[in-house]
Amino acid sequence: PARELAALREAAAEPNTVLLVAQDAAGQIAGFSLAFPARAPEPLLESLHVLRELQSRGVGTLLLRATAAAIQGRGYTSMRLGVIAGNAGAARFYQRLGGAFAGLEPTGWAEGVWHEVYRWPDLSVLTRDAA
Repeated sequence: PARELAALREAAAEPNTVLLVAQDAAGQIAGFSLAFPARAPEPLLESLHVLRELQSRGVGTLLLRATAAAIQGRGYTSMRLGVIAGNAGAARFYQRLGGAFAGLEPTGWAEGVWHEVYRWPDLSVLTRDAA
């Protein structure tokens, strides 16, 4: 965990980074999202995590919509992300929120591990109902 925390801090310090943290009613961290709007070929949602015990309570949806709004606020209109191939729960979550499957690509961090790429070509699908 210390290495992952250091990597997260380093990534969050990059220019043009979106890091959002959700808290529960007691002020404890419930989840987070990390996105890089300026990544090519389009804005990248690098991570979206919600504590297991708080999943299916709307936290992930709120984080995804808020991340999309932050990316839109920086002048971008689309977003993509990668789900580790075979993570059916995450794939269903993103599809339910309008993510369109766009193909497979290698993760780049582990040989033989692939991402299922999901895209939102128009972020207003996520942000217009967020208010």
